[in-house]
Amino acid sequence: MKPASLGLAFVLELAALAALAYWGWGVAWELAIAAPAAWIVLWAVFGSPRARVKLSPSRHLAFEVVMFGSAAVALWAAGQPVWAIVFAAVWAVNRSLIAARGG
Repeated sequence: MKPASLGLAFVLELAALAALAYWGWGVAWELAIAAPAAWIVLWAVFGSPRARVKLSPSRHLAFEVVMFGSAAVALWAAGQPVWAIVFAAVWAVNRSLIAARGG
């Protein structure tokens, strides 16, 4: 089950980038590039398994909530409330399963 949860976590990371790009495109094409790029930089520095800055488990969880929450909010702002709720719910369930298995 752990490989499946980790695989889904990666798909959710890609979905977050797509959500930010979708929202950005509706506002200005520059945001369709800048918003996912900013997310990538922040994720690389603080969130990824090979992050340059190691956060405590509680801070890492808070960081993930903000990062994935921003993608859900972007979907909502882009007029996709159902997808925003589905995205947030799938992330929360998957993150809970990973945490329950010590990840």
